[in-house]
Formats: sequence, C-alpha cells, structure tokens
Amino acid sequence: MNIITILYLITCFGALLLGGYLLWLNHKSSISKTFFLVCLTAAYWAFTYAFMQTAPSAEEAVFWRKLSVPGWCLHYGPFLHFFLLVAKKKELLKKWWVYLGIYLPGFIFTYLFWFLKGPIDKEHLLLTDWGWTYLFFQDDKLMFWSFTVYYSSFTLLGMLVVISWWWKTDFEREKKQAKIIFIAFVLAIIIGSTPDIILPAFGINIPALGILVNLTSLPVMFYIIKEYRFMALSTERINQDILETMEEGLLTCDVEGKIKRINKSTKQLLGYQEEELLNYHLSNIFASQEDKEAFELNTYKDTKQSYIFKSEEKMLLTNDNEVIPCLFSASILRDNWEQVLGLVCTFQDITKLKEAEKSLTHLTYHDQLTTLYNRTYLDQELKKINATEKVAVALIMIDLNGLKLINDGFGHEAGDKILQRAADLLEKSCRSEDIVCRWGGDEFVIVLFNVNNKVVDQIRKRIKQACAESPADPISISLALGSSIKEKAEEDIYEILKEAEDEMYKNKLIQHKIVQNDTLNTLVKTLQNKSFETDRHMQRLEELGSSLGSKIGLSDVELKELSLLASLHDIGKVTIVEKILKKAGPLTDKEWAIMKNHSEAGYRIASATDEFAHIAEEILHHHEWWDGSGYPKGLQGEEIPLLARVIAIIDAYEVMTSGRSYQEAISKKEAEKELENCSGKQFDPRLVEMFLELV
Repeated sequence: MNIITILYLITCFGALLLGGYLLWLNHKSSISKTFFLVCLTAAYWAFTYAFMQTAPSAEEAVFWRKLSVPGWCLHYGPFLHFFLLVAKKKELLKKWWVYLGIYLPGFIFTYLFWFLKGPIDKEHLLLTDWGWTYLFFQDDKLMFWSFTVYYSSFTLLGMLVVISWWWKTDFEREKKQAKIIFIAFVLAIIIGSTPDIILPAFGINIPALGILVNLTSLPVMFYIIKEYRFMALSTERINQDILETMEEGLLTCDVEGKIKRINKSTKQLLGYQEEELLNYHLSNIFASQEDKEAFELNTYKDTKQSYIFKSEEKMLLTNDNEVIPCLFSASILRDNWEQVLGLVCTFQDITKLKEAEKSLTHLTYHDQLTTLYNRTYLDQELKKINATEKVAVALIMIDLNGLKLINDGFGHEAGDKILQRAADLLEKSCRSEDIVCRWGGDEFVIVLFNVNNKVVDQIRKRIKQACAESPADPISISLALGSSIKEKAEEDIYEILKEAEDEMYKNKLIQHKIVQNDTLNTLVKTLQNKSFETDRHMQRLEELGSSLGSKIGLSDVELKELSLLASLHDIGKVTIVEKILKKAGPLTDKEWAIMKNHSEAGYRIASATDEFAHIAEEILHHHEWWDGSGYPKGLQGEEIPLLARVIAIIDAYEVMTSGRSYQEAISKKEAEKELENCSGKQFDPRLVEMFLELV
C-alpha cells in the first residue's frame, strides 16, 4: 500500500463522514440528502480506485475499474442537483423532466461502460511505479467526447448556478458561502482535470488523482459549515444557536446545584469564563443570603412544583463582586419518570430597566421644569394624611405674582426662569422634612409636619425675606401666601388646603396693583435700555399729546389715557431683540415681520394689567394707516381708535425732529412737510391739519 492508496481511502472515509454528518444534522433537508449522494458517489469512486491501483494483476485492475463506473458516472448528477437546491431554484426543480435531465445521463453512461465493449479493458490500463492507472480512451471518439461533454457541461452548469446565487442573493452570509464554494471547486476542477484528462490526452500517464481533489473540498465544506452554518439548520443546530445568541443568560445545573452548562450571555453578564463557572455551586452567584440558602439546601429535589422562581427580581453577584438586578427564573428539569435531573435557569439584566423605571417614577411625581414634587405626588400625600388622621400638619399655598405679565412682556423663557427661581427660593426657606410641590401653573403648596402656628409663621417670614432679597432678573420675585393647620384628626386636609388657598387669594388681591406697577415699570426701563424710547422722548410725546388732545376737545379722562399711551404705546418692543431695535441700517423682510409683532405683544401686556387694559386697543392699532395699509388688522379711517390716530402723528413728528441712529433728525419745516405728504394716506387728515396749526 503506497501513499496514493492511503489518500484514496482517506478521501473515501472523509467524504462518507462529511456527508453522514450533514445528513445527521438535518436528515429531513433535501440539500442534506443530495449532498450525501455527492459524498457517497465520491467515496465509492475513491474506494474502488484504491483497489484498482493496488490490484496484483491486470484482470483484477479491470474488475475494480469497471466496478468504479457508477462512482465517476453518477457523481455529476447529484453535484448539479445540490447546487440548484443551494441556489434556491425551487421553480425549476418543480418540473419532473429536470430530474430526468440531471440523473438519466449518469445511468446511461454507467450502462454503456458496463455492458458495451469499450474502453474498460486490459488495453486501456497501464502499470506504473505507483500502481495501475487507466489510459485515456481516445480511440473511441464518440464515447470520449460524449462523456467529456456530459461531465464538463454538468460541472459548468453547477458553477454558473453558484455564480448566479452569489450575484443575486441579498444575504452577506450566502454571498460568502457562494464565493468560497466557487473558488474551491474551480481550483478542484483545474487541479483534478490535469492528471485525469489533460496529461493523458498528451500521452502522459500517471495515476488518476482527480478524485483526490475532494481532499481539498472537504476542509472547505467544514469551514463554511463552522463559520457560516452552511446546511446546518437542523432543530438541534437551531436550538444551539438560539442558546448562544439569546440575550438572556442561561445555565443548567445538576441535582446537587452544580453548574453544568452556560451560554455566551451568562459569561458576559456575570463576567466569568466558562471553566470558572462549571461545577460552581449555583448559590454562589446570588447576593442575597436568603437566595443562597434556598439553593444550598437543594429543597427543590423533593418539590412537586415545576419551578422555584418565575420571573422574580434577584440580585446576582458578578465575578468582580458587583451586584446587578436580574429578572430570574429557575425551572425544575425532570425525566420521563418525574425524577428531578436538575435546574434550568434563565436571567436577564434589568439594570437599564430599573434606571428607566426610576426615571419614569421621577417624571410621574416630579415637575419637569422646577424638579419639585408635582400635583400627583401631593394628592397622594394628602390622601395619606387623611387616611392616617395625622394632626399638626400645615399647608402653605403660594402664588407667583405677575407671571402672565412676565410671560407677555419678557417671554416664556423668562417666565420659566422665574418659576425655577421661586421653586429654589421655597426649598431653601423650608426644612428638609417639608414637602414643596408645584400645584400647577404659578401656584405652589408646602406641606409641613409636626408644626404649630409659630413654626408656620417663621417659615412664611423666611419666604418673604428671601423674596425681598431676590435680584431683579428681570424682576424680583413676589409671592402671595396663605396657610392653615390641621389640628384635629377628624378635619379633612382638603378643607385645610381650601382655607390656605382663600387666604392666599386675599393677599394676592392686596399685592396685585403693586406687583403690576412694579412689573410694568421694569418693562418700561427695559424698553428704554434696549431701544430709543427715552424718558425725554416719552415726556415730549406727553406734551405734544396734551396740546393736540386739548385742541381736538378730549375729555380729562381721555387726556390721561393719551398721556399713558405716550409712555406705553411701544411697550411691546420689549419682546424684540436689541439687535433689531437698534439696527442702524434698513431691516430685512424677516426682521421687519418680527418688528411688526410688537403692537400685538404690547396689547397682550396691557391686557394682562387691570390698570392699563383700557388702552390695550389703542396700543394694538397705533400703527394702522388711514388708507387701511397699516398693521396688524388693516383698519382704515375712523375704524382706527382716535387716541391711536393721535399718537401715530405725534410719535412720527417727534422721531423725525429728534432723529435716531438709523435716521438723522430733520428740521421742523421738513417734518411738517412730511406729515402733509402722508396726510390722508398714513395719518388722519383732519388731525394732521390741527396738529400743524399747533406747531
């Protein structure tokens, strides 16, 4: 027995093992069955060649050569069928004649080589130093070319099918499979054809080595099975893959509680290597002593239950002694006779879930803007107080004065900031055990436990002192307070809340005008700082307004309203950024659109104050034009409020004669001329005429 014989036998048994292994993995698969046929014919081919090559006589060599015919004749049918299945040519394989075309040629050539006198005889065998080999049968041209066309066309078709699969599949795994198969089999064909066909055609006769090329394809098949799960989707294989790819940790232990198997996620979650956990007692992975003892005692051996834990929260210990929260299940594994074999445990790290739960709980019971407890939390606390009949519980109800005016005048961002400042002020003024809540909007509630009137008064004084010391950013914090104490167990805490609320509203009414005036004064000062609305400008407008108002016969009340309008007509400009208000050049279309919003902003600010609401309409319409081309509503003629028409004329005149950074001052004569030009278009012509008589 020489090396070539050994290689033949290795090829034979290697092909049988590979084909049998894949058939065992998935015996129901058509692909596995067909591949087994490929391996079986290759094994048969190699086995008979091993005996042909070592035959002691020419007669025996002829016998084994004839016996090998089914191997090398029938091999190419399953070969092509296999690649059609792999490439998912399902529609083609539904046709019966396709199977006839695939398998019939192999049987025909087997018959021809067996029963017709042809190229398998002593004349076509040659004894070499390596043993017997066959001579190429070129003397029978028809048989030679027929068989050559058969095996070449089947091989080529198989390769084309692989190329088509490689090109069309959308799965990267299949592309890599196709690429490896194509390269491996092309090399196998080239290498195998050289000693079996090409060299004999030129009269160079060496032992037939083509079948030995299967030695190269076998490792290739093993590689793609291992690396890409090729043809390995059996139930067992799927189950194994599920265990290895599932995110949950999984481990099994025997009846003594010793760990016998773990999956990849268990190693990742607990930080152990597999060898560290194997035979490790299950109790050691638990942080709780109670859980440790439950498994140390192995009480589950005698239980009739099917599980010990079912999705229960447990704390597990990692290899670094870190404690992680997990959702843990432990099911009892039994045999067919209900004897306990061990446990199957699954667990999932719920650290992120706990963090999300904590975050959700925080959002449920906390106000997002101020981070104080919210009304939902307060309602729960009040219900607890009623249920437990607690006494010496005080409630302080607080209202942030002037929030609407701040929102309208300085914007909601400023309003949000002052709410946050107020919340911080309240927390710092209270004791650590007190509960400070945002009731809603501009209202807060403080719950104080174990207090009397003296303690409540002290806390109220601290709050008022903190308000007095708060910086004007943009205004100082002003709070209206009301409080009440639950002194008897039978008292309803919601009645106490109502009493605190009533007192708070009384105090709010007292502070209302003061707060509004303070806020409005701050708005006016802010406007002066960020625009050209100076004290001198407002004073000049009041003087001109008084003169024109008297000339047209306004009442004292109307004159007072006009004087107020002179100061507040452009109050809405506090909502416009300074960059636009003080821009030296002309405004862009976008900037002009923003600027025109100031009259509506001014209307909202004035409407929010009782003292100035009566001039809100005049503020809104002081940029309307007599011909209807003004803004914001396009009113015309006498639809425009009288005082708005008056302020429009005197404001334009004062700006023209005083000048701005974007416009040089002009003389009184030029200003009068401009008013005449705009009379009947922008301004009320009668009022312009009367104003020009004054100046």
